[in-house]
Amino acid sequence: MDAPALTKTGPDRVVAFLRLLLVLFSLVASAAVAHAATVATPVFSPAAGTYTSAQSVTITSTTTGASIRYTTDGSMPSATVGTVYASPVSINATATLNAIAYKSSLTSSALKSGTYTIKAVAPVFSPVAGTFTSVQSVTITSATSGASINYTTDVCYQPNYKHRFAVN
Repeated sequence: MDAPALTKTGPDRVVAFLRLLLVLFSLVASAAVAHAATVATPVFSPAAGTYTSAQSVTITSTTTGASIRYTTDGSMPSATVGTVYASPVSINATATLNAIAYKSSLTSSALKSGTYTIKAVAPVFSPVAGTFTSVQSVTITSATSGASINYTTDVCYQPNYKHRFAVN
């Protein structure tokens, strides 16, 4: 079976062919530019989650030469807003980390957002609860540096604790 012949002849045929090539080239070029024009979304390490100690978060992008800006106050970073990433971000209290990567002549990355929840380790009582035949001095400690421990010596729960101290 033969390929269908163009119905135009002479110069009209050449012009029609060139127009077809131009349309095809434009489609291919547009697809290539759309694919390569966006900076890769940042990656957080360690990943967002719940931790029992402060986290030092590294932010990277696989786009060579891209810069990164981040926020921890809930605002959205952009190529001109936020802190320029230069070293790991210290997260020592529950916070949401937002970041974008950007590079001139490319579209900024999608927003990367992650919530880091920092929870104190449960306190430890010494001696452990039990029945005693004499007065006991109880020590309460936490492995979480800087944690506040609230306690009461009453049997029932009270939202306004009677005693409070900080762990060094």
